[in-house]
Amino acid sequence: MCKSMHMSPGTRACAHHCEEGAKKFYITSPHRRRMPPVYLGRVRLWWCLRCNVPLISDRCALCMGEGVRVPVTPPGDVRPALRWDVATLNRLLEDRYGVPPVEGCIVLNRLPGRDRVEEVFVDGVRFALLRYDGRWKLSLTPEGASLVLDDIKRGYVIADKGASDSILKGSNLMAPGVVEVAENVKRGDEVVILCGNVVATGVARVSHGEVPVRGVAVKVRKAVTAEKMRRRGRGASWEEAVKANEKALRALEERGIRFVRDVAERHKLPVLVSFSGGKDSMATLLLVMKSGVPFRAFFLNTGIEFPETAEYVESISRKYGLDMDVVSAGDAFWEGLKKFGPPGRDYRWCCKAVKLGPTVRYILERYSGSVLTFIGQRRYESEARMRKGAVWRNEWVPNQIGASPIQNWTALEVFLYLFREGAPINPWYERGLHRIGCYLCPASDMGDLKIVEEHGLLDGWYSYLREYALSRGADERWVRGGVWRWSSPPPWARETDSGEVPALPREGLRVRVVAHGDAVRLVPSRPLNIDRLRNMANVLPPGAMDAETLTVRRDLKGAALQVVHRSENCVGCGICMGRCPAGALYIGEGGKVWVREERCSHCSRCLGPCPAFTFRRR
Repeated sequence: MCKSMHMSPGTRACAHHCEEGAKKFYITSPHRRRMPPVYLGRVRLWWCLRCNVPLISDRCALCMGEGVRVPVTPPGDVRPALRWDVATLNRLLEDRYGVPPVEGCIVLNRLPGRDRVEEVFVDGVRFALLRYDGRWKLSLTPEGASLVLDDIKRGYVIADKGASDSILKGSNLMAPGVVEVAENVKRGDEVVILCGNVVATGVARVSHGEVPVRGVAVKVRKAVTAEKMRRRGRGASWEEAVKANEKALRALEERGIRFVRDVAERHKLPVLVSFSGGKDSMATLLLVMKSGVPFRAFFLNTGIEFPETAEYVESISRKYGLDMDVVSAGDAFWEGLKKFGPPGRDYRWCCKAVKLGPTVRYILERYSGSVLTFIGQRRYESEARMRKGAVWRNEWVPNQIGASPIQNWTALEVFLYLFREGAPINPWYERGLHRIGCYLCPASDMGDLKIVEEHGLLDGWYSYLREYALSRGADERWVRGGVWRWSSPPPWARETDSGEVPALPREGLRVRVVAHGDAVRLVPSRPLNIDRLRNMANVLPPGAMDAETLTVRRDLKGAALQVVHRSENCVGCGICMGRCPAGALYIGEGGKVWVREERCSHCSRCLGPCPAFTFRRR
């Protein structure tokens, strides 16, 4: 058994291949030595060896045979390899190993890592690793090499049969045991070692043409023997895979529909479906449609969506006869840049300003109270989404209850369901992306951004980042190295081939708090718009704050700080409007939120999560 499984919090979890395929898995960040493990869910992947298709349960509905569990590295959000994935896999197979294209149902599993790394499963075997580190690379596993053993023409090292026992025991291949090194092999390459009835993989310490007499020739990673080797099976189609999983898919659908009906009955609120243009929201939309629950769908256009996503949303609306509302965030992102600078993985002001804020305003404009919104969210996407559960409230959207009927589905289950229903998918999945969102999202891996860049969508964004970096003393490395994706980048993210890239200073309004008798005085780093501050100060209890001197009651220091930052850096997202019971807030001059003084009850309930305060530059 994998010794790092099912450990208590604080122990380091296994981020490697586990042979037992245990039900519960934990992962740790690849960039920290120790951290509490994260449980995301059960890893559900089996394979029918007779039909050669992946299964989401242990029984094949085609041949009625039992599937074998496929060991998958956690968190195990497996998905089908689509057009770009298959083309890239086969191109690298040919370039690196001289192997002809592989066909059939190929499954991918994204791993934790600094950048995009995916396990590739073929014929139920962990076939290869596909990774991006400035360019796309592929390395076969010993099991994968055994599937295509007769076709390998490059990227190999042949060892003397006498070395087989030591290789199987985990020893490296030493120079005297080398018989042949393929022509394309260079020092540092991932290679396949062929040694009698043993196949292994490792890293070459010699190049073709070298004749070492001692030392390590190949640093061995893993080896398998002939009895554990397999050959390629028949090339099955995804249509066959859908039929093989029919029973399991039907059960998933029935549970999803029942969930929608139960939650709608329990809350008795107007029902919305948030349609983002991704696979998860498509599956959610289908389930709500089949439930018979009356609903209205809406699409939030952030202004930085893929053009194809907007076209896809329109086509789905036509196909299913939906009168879908399109909620536009307008220029909110580009205006937000002026206040906050580039967003980051640790600085996601953009999600609040261009997604959640417009959602709050849309609900306020159309409904008198709260709504129930079905959202395509899954636990395998992140720890935060796993912990949120299937029904939740978001403090940023106080007038909405969120619910997800696919909370426990894997990506493979979602795709199989869409294939079964004949539902179109966003074209960017076929182009190599595993998630669809804003085209410049800082949460993207560099491999994903490279795919988007090749379609010409990032030219303007990179120009902005370049100017931003140069104005703050940084250079092109801050942009091209992906350091821009953090506000406070971790040390490993600042490392480049040409040295360490410094983190950029964060500029903006700063407010010191100075004791002033029984009160406190707020001392801003720059002059404030007093008229604007006086208007926003209405949300505080009467007499709590003197806007002229910026003096405030000591017990209201935190609330006053938020008022100051909101008065200066409001981006007009409208999130606070959803918390105002009196309807005293409105979008007014300068696209900012203002207070109708005659309506305001000074309850301060509008104070809370706010981009201007939460993401203030400290």
